[in-house]
Amino acid sequence: MALGAILFIFLMASASPRPGLAQAGGSKAPEATAQSRQAPAASLTPIEKLAYLCNIGTLFAFFLVCLGVLVLRFTHPALPRPFRCPGGKAVAAAGALVCLGLMLSMPAGSWWRLGLWLGLGLAVYFSYSWYAGRFTAAEGQ
Repeated sequence: MALGAILFIFLMASASPRPGLAQAGGSKAPEATAQSRQAPAASLTPIEKLAYLCNIGTLFAFFLVCLGVLVLRFTHPALPRPFRCPGGKAVAAAGALVCLGLMLSMPAGSWWRLGLWLGLGLAVYFSYSWYAGRFTAAEGQ
């Protein structure tokens, strides 16, 4: 099964090149580097753990969207909305509760991995914003 995952990663990466990653001269160095990191992770991680991580991440994203819809419905009720849903507040509340219920039914390890990856992603995000903001401020002086 691990060999199948490795082959799938290499085939998909070569079949669908991502724009902006190819270097001058046609080198695919960033893609090869990404593949060399993804292959061991895919082959050594049990598929059940990857499935739980994917599920809890997706449910967390939907949970945040439902909460965002609820907050906007109550704090800015007069905002123009090109798309309206009957019972929008109830649908958003029900969606948030269902997502939270499904997330709570997952093992504790999934929550630890979600927290780890969320923390890592936020650290990268804020580090880059600090780095980019420092150069933008230097250019403005």
